[in-house]
Amino acid sequence: MKKYFSIYITILAVMFAASCKKFIDEKQVSILTNDYYNTEQGVEDLVKSAYERTRFKFEYEQAYALWNFGVDEFTVGDQFNFEWFNKYDSRLNPAGGTGETYLSDLWSANYDGINRCNLGLERIPVVPGVRLLATADQRKQRMAELRFLRGFYYFQLVQQFGGLPITTTSSEGIRTEFARSSVADTYLQIIGDLKMAADSLNPTTTEFGRATKAAAMHFLAKAYLTRGSAVAEQRGQKPTDMDSAAYYAEQVITGVAGGGYVLATDYKDLWRGVYPEDNPTWILPTLGNSGVAPVAPNTSAYTTSINAQKNKEILFSAQWNNKPALTGRFGNQTHMYFGCAYENSPSEVGVTRDVHGGRPFRRLQPTDYAMDIYDRKNDSRFYKEFRIAHYSNVNQTSARFTAANAPDPSFVGKTRFGIG
Repeated sequence: MKKYFSIYITILAVMFAASCKKFIDEKQVSILTNDYYNTEQGVEDLVKSAYERTRFKFEYEQAYALWNFGVDEFTVGDQFNFEWFNKYDSRLNPAGGTGETYLSDLWSANYDGINRCNLGLERIPVVPGVRLLATADQRKQRMAELRFLRGFYYFQLVQQFGGLPITTTSSEGIRTEFARSSVADTYLQIIGDLKMAADSLNPTTTEFGRATKAAAMHFLAKAYLTRGSAVAEQRGQKPTDMDSAAYYAEQVITGVAGGGYVLATDYKDLWRGVYPEDNPTWILPTLGNSGVAPVAPNTSAYTTSINAQKNKEILFSAQWNNKPALTGRFGNQTHMYFGCAYENSPSEVGVTRDVHGGRPFRRLQPTDYAMDIYDRKNDSRFYKEFRIAHYSNVNQTSARFTAANAPDPSFVGKTRFGIG
C-alpha cells in the first residue's frame, strides 16, 4: 500500500512541476504597457482615449441624478431612484453612504480623463513621428485637443467641488496627498487650457467628435460667464469676464470661429429619427381600420437619427457606437429615464412596449415650470421636443364604435382607433 501511495505522489509531483513550468513560460501578448505610448500610434490612441471620459455623464443613472435632479425643469418621476439629489436632504453626501458613489465617481472619471490628457501632453512633443505626428501642425492639433479636454474636465469638477488639486503631469505611482488650489486658481487653469485650445484648434475636423475651435470658444465663454457671475463667492472674477464671455460666444454665433455651425432651420431636425414619419413602413390608419405601427429598430430611422446627432447646431458631443463591447456597462441609456408609462393593459388601450415607444424607466418628469414656459399656440418647440402621443401597435378591445357614437352605421363594432 505504501508503495502504490508513493508512486501516486511521485506521478502527481511530476505532473504539477510540468504544468507549473508550462504556465510560467506562457507569454501574454495582448496586454499593452506604457511603452506603447512611446510610439506614434500609441500616442494617437492615447489622445482618442482622453475623449472617452466625456461619456461618464451618460453612462448610468448618474446621468439624471447629477445633471437633471434638483433643477427647475425636472423632478422625480414615479419610479425614481436617488431622490436625495433632487431633495438635497441629509442623504446627499460624498461618502456614498446611501449605496451609490456618484459624487466620488464624478471625481474619479474626470481626473482619469485629466491624467490621460497630461500623459498625452508629455508624450506628443518627444515621440518620433512618421505619419500621424509627422508635422508641427499635427502635433499642435493633438496638443490643443488635450488642452481642450483637460479644461473641460476641470470645468466639470470646479462647478461641483470648488477648488481642486491641479495636476498637469501624469501619475507614475501611488500618491496619497494633494494640495487643494483655490477656486480662483482653478479657473485660471481652465481658462488657460481653453484659450490655448481656442487659439490652436482647426475650425473643422475630418473625424466627427474631435474638438474644434468653435467648441473651445463655446466652453471658454461658459467659463468666463461662470467665473464672472459670482457675487459673494470668490472665483477670481474680473470686470472683463462678461465682455470676454460675450466676445467668445459671438465668435461662435456669427461664424467667425468657423466650422459652419448654425442653428437648425427646423428645431425638429435635432430629433430626426424618432418621429413616426421617419419610419418608412408606418401607415396612418383610416377611421375604423388599422394601419401599420412605427417600427424600430429600423435601418432608415437609425441612419436618420445618427445624422441628426451630427447637426451643425451641435458644437461638441460625447461619442458612442453600436458595439456592445465598447460602450461600457449599459451604453448610453439617458433617453430611457424620461419616458412615461404607456404599456399597461395593451389589449384595452392598444399599446404595448416596443423599441419605438421606448423603455419607460420613468425616473423623471417635467415640472410645471417646464411645461408652462412654452407658448404652445405660437411656439412649436414643445410639440417637437416632448412626446405627446403613443401610437397603437396591437389590437385593442375596449374602444369600439356603438350605435350611439358611430359616425355611420357601417362603423358599428369597428375600432375607434386602429394600429398605427
